[in-house]
Amino acid sequence: MSELLSQIERTVRSLKGSRKAPVLLLKIDPIVRADALRVQDVLAGKKYETLEVVLQTGGGDVNAAFNITKLLRKHAASVNILVPLFAKSAGTLICLGGNKILMSEFAELGPLDAQLPEKQEGESQTYKSALDGFKALEEVRRHALETLDLGAKLLAERSGLKMSEVVSHAIDFAAGVAKPLYTQLNPTSIGQSSRALQVGERYGVQVLIRCLGWDEPKAERAVRTLVYDYPAHDFILDYEEMVRLGFPAEKINEADVLQGIGQLLLKTNDDVVMLLD
Repeated sequence: MSELLSQIERTVRSLKGSRKAPVLLLKIDPIVRADALRVQDVLAGKKYETLEVVLQTGGGDVNAAFNITKLLRKHAASVNILVPLFAKSAGTLICLGGNKILMSEFAELGPLDAQLPEKQEGESQTYKSALDGFKALEEVRRHALETLDLGAKLLAERSGLKMSEVVSHAIDFAAGVAKPLYTQLNPTSIGQSSRALQVGERYGVQVLIRCLGWDEPKAERAVRTLVYDYPAHDFILDYEEMVRLGFPAEKINEADVLQGIGQLLLKTNDDVVMLLD
């Protein structure tokens, strides 16, 4: 075992002693399907009254995150998710499955808009938010309606035309302005984005219903906010924002220890899955 990993383990043991419960450390970045199998292997044959899960991840496969969430709840009657520094995107989905989301001072979660792979010629693969297409469509629609309103108002004030003629001319004018913008949108890409967003949204609703006992309308309102209402995928959802949205977020008493774990985890590029029970 490397000195860094030994230091991580010692710090996690300190947290375990303070929390007086088993601790599962998950530093996974990115989350992939195989990670659910790793978590399954670590928890095999275990059953806990309370399990403390220290989670640090930038996100990844939402399908794998959903499976990890189910595994955590299968092996513990109560699950607390402890976020040292960040649990973004698919990591946020895992947090929704916790009875408590315990956060250090600078801990952050993120929106649940899905990330889609994007590879351009001569470049390595990058990711884009599935919301990008929808935001573009929304902006074109808003611009078209504003153009229609402004055109109708100006024609009504200056032309002396009948209202039916004003509306007809304004529609033609708005359509002419909007058409070149609409033709730049890719309907196939928007459809793909729509499906990806629906997958993340439905997983979020299922997690809140199954794990926290929320009714479906309440779960749907909260998850739609997480998926659609933030301007960027890396937008910070801090403790105050999670409380405002109605999630069981709390500031953790052991904030310094938890934040120290997060800082140690930043020093390794390797995934760390460690159970201390």
